[in-house]
Amino acid sequence: MKYLINYFIEFGVDINTAATAIITLLIFISGLIVTWISKTLLELKEKRTYRKCMILILEDFVKSCEKQNRVVNESLQYASLLNGNDFIIKYTPIGTLDYLSKIDFSIFLKNFEPILTTNRYVKAISKLFEIIAQIKIQNDSLRNTAEAYMKEYKIHEKSFYDNLVHLREIHDKLGIELNGKKVTKNDETLFIQEYFRIFSHFSKPNVNLDIRTSYENVICPILELNKNNDTEISFTISNYALKCDIAYKNIEKIESHLKIIFSDFTSFHRRTARLTKIIIKIIR
Repeated sequence: MKYLINYFIEFGVDINTAATAIITLLIFISGLIVTWISKTLLELKEKRTYRKCMILILEDFVKSCEKQNRVVNESLQYASLLNGNDFIIKYTPIGTLDYLSKIDFSIFLKNFEPILTTNRYVKAISKLFEIIAQIKIQNDSLRNTAEAYMKEYKIHEKSFYDNLVHLREIHDKLGIELNGKKVTKNDETLFIQEYFRIFSHFSKPNVNLDIRTSYENVICPILELNKNNDTEISFTISNYALKCDIAYKNIEKIESHLKIIFSDFTSFHRRTARLTKIIIKIIR
């Protein structure tokens, strides 16, 4: 302090003026230091709050992914297009996904970047943003994909039951025509008798008329019956049965594809939860 005053005096500055100038300068510098410290402390507090909130959001995201995996897997056990069960898959909305998908990478990095950035840390951050983007796309597109498959399923379901109805109408018509009549045993009458026996399945009490049961108990036996029969009526019956067969196999493929899609969906959510847990440990 004395040195600074002497320094100003050498330039002809009054001692009181020099002291006042130095005190003013020191106050100004002290103010700058206090302001910088206050700003730094505030930024650290905001950074700490952001990190804490983001970790909580990521932990909730992990729980939602795990629940999604569990709920969809449970639904898959009962979903079926062939066994009379509706192919209904329950979803768990991931409330944090929309927020996470809109995070500004630079802001996230600013608040989470450590003093010494390691290669492992950089990879963890990159992986986090990658899996969030992938799971967002998957969740957004899955419903449309499932709806497209279900729309195709409805076409084949209608074809199956329409042709099954035609086969039943032939059965009923033959029953009316042959009722009370004495028939001679020949290839055609033997064929009709066997045809009646196959359709007796529909007369059983509490019979399940789902697609698989109808196919296995009616369509397959009819196709087998027609293999060694070349009567006129067998050609008409065979035509309807083959259309049912084609429809059934298409529905079978659709069900298989849907189960693969939803199985991959659950696997990705399970993997996302596992990776996010690891990333949280790295960036915490």
